[in-house]
Amino acid sequence: MSDIYQVLNESKLTKFHYMILLVGCLIYCLTALDVMLIGSVVPVIAREWRLDLVTIGYLISSGFIGMFIGALLFGRLADVIGRRNTILIVIVVEALFTALCGLAYDVTSMIVLRLLAGIGLGGALPQPGIYVSEYVPTRYRGTFLGLIETSWVYGALLSLIFPIILLPSYGWRITFLVGLIPLIVIPLAIAYLPESIRYLVKQGRIDQINNIFEKYGF
Repeated sequence: MSDIYQVLNESKLTKFHYMILLVGCLIYCLTALDVMLIGSVVPVIAREWRLDLVTIGYLISSGFIGMFIGALLFGRLADVIGRRNTILIVIVVEALFTALCGLAYDVTSMIVLRLLAGIGLGGALPQPGIYVSEYVPTRYRGTFLGLIETSWVYGALLSLIFPIILLPSYGWRITFLVGLIPLIVIPLAIAYLPESIRYLVKQGRIDQINNIFEKYGF
């Protein structure tokens, strides 16, 4: 088994590494978009529903509580069903429930939907960096992880840009549909992300590991 990790750690950078970096950055960026989107629309919601500062705090905090739950839940699930499958699940959860926030009819329903969205968001945030680190050679690992973490900034900027464009003309409910954008990553993840090497080693799937090594030129 140590030979498997040695091959990965000492390999040369290839197109495969850059593709998983791109997918990882997109996941992190668009997850940041869904995390931060509430901050841009909550002032409009607060005016419409006449929310006080304490209630606004509950509304925003519900997403972070969900993220705490999601990080624990999906971290464990990745060990059971694999990191690639977990990535696909959390993208769907975060995107769907962020978009559904646009259907909330009162602050309680919004808090529940935001909590559920947060579960997906918390599950998504750790996954790209952990996944990419398994495949990237040791000498480039820090650079790749730094690039993925930097993608948060782009997502945060998008969470400001989209509301600026959409809120004046379409309102906050339509603006929440921006939360569906992470779904564009799913076909890329299916096409370019093989399963986690550590998960395959744990499951004893040596033939599948050999196929990955052959396919991507390790």
